[in-house]
This record gives sequence, C-alpha cells and structure tokens, in this order.
Amino acid sequence: MNKRLIILPVIAIICLFASVAGAYSPKSQSNYNTPALQALEAEIIRVLNLPSGSPFATVLTDKQLTEAAKEGLDQNKEAVKALIKQYFNTDANVSNPKVEFKQDQFKISVKVGIGFLKVGASLSGKIGLLNGLPTLNIEKIDIPLVKIAPDTINNEVKYYIDTYGYLLTDYVTISNIAVTEGQILIEGTRK
Repeated sequence: MNKRLIILPVIAIICLFASVAGAYSPKSQSNYNTPALQALEAEIIRVLNLPSGSPFATVLTDKQLTEAAKEGLDQNKEAVKALIKQYFNTDANVSNPKVEFKQDQFKISVKVGIGFLKVGASLSGKIGLLNGLPTLNIEKIDIPLVKIAPDTINNEVKYYIDTYGYLLTDYVTISNIAVTEGQILIEGTRK
C-alpha cells in the first residue's frame, strides 16, 4: 500500500484526536495556553475525578472541537509539516481544520497548501460504539487529484483504536455515543 496516499485523511483525523489527546495529557507536560484545549482538558479531568461507578454524560460541540483542532494544529504545526515533508517531500501547510456533526454523521476538513495554492480535503462518516470502544467508519474521502478508498483509512483507524483503546477503557465504560446536529454526546460510567 502506498502510505503517501493516506497522509491527508490521517492528518485530518489527527487534528481531531490530537486535540482531545492533547487535552488529556498531564498538566505538567502540557503547555497549552489555549481556551478550547483547556476546556477539553477540564472535561476529561471532571470525568476522571468522578467516584468509581459514577455515570457521566459529556456533550462536545463541533464548534468546540473545531477550535481545539485549530489550537492543536497551531501547537503542532512543525510536527505536521515534518510528517508531510517525510511522505511527500514537499513543504505543504495544513490549516483551517473544521469538525462538523450532522444527524449520525461527522465531517472533518482541512486546507492543504503550498505557497498561495490551497485545496480543501475532507472525510466523512459515522461514529459508533463496539464493545465499549468508539468506532469510526469513513464513508467518503474528498481530496482533489487523489483517490483513496475509505477502507484504507478505516483499517488504519481500526488499528489505532485496537492498539490504544485501552487508554480509554482503563478509566471509563462508554455506553452510548450519539451524534446529532452540531454535537456529539458521550455517555458512560467511571471505572
């Protein structure tokens, strides 16, 4: 498989998950002076500080996650640029991440550019729940001039969820994930 083809969708997913993971990192290791990442961090800490067996419900809006993704991308711009350089041997920039939730669907989009030339790249699909772990099923990938099968990305995402899912399931049991217009609801119980 040509790994170069999957870099842009993976960057879009990384923008979303890095914002949540960055907020989860211990305060002593994070240097975020950014309101959206701090708000995500506060929500994660709130859930982690619940007594064992306590139920929780967390609502995240697409606006919150878009802002967190922007902040996370700004914080990690050089690392993303280095990743693109490694795969494409070019100095492309990634900007304007956007997260959107619509009835049972999500869409993540970014702008990718070299100099003044920029193109939009996006992926969309559904978020679900299987055996207490979130699942992502990418249904559509839209990158100009590049054709990538959604199954290619789905396999990569499944690998990361299977490999790192314990970081979530060690602390909480998720019982429901619901995507509605403009938001995602995550319900569960603190272990």
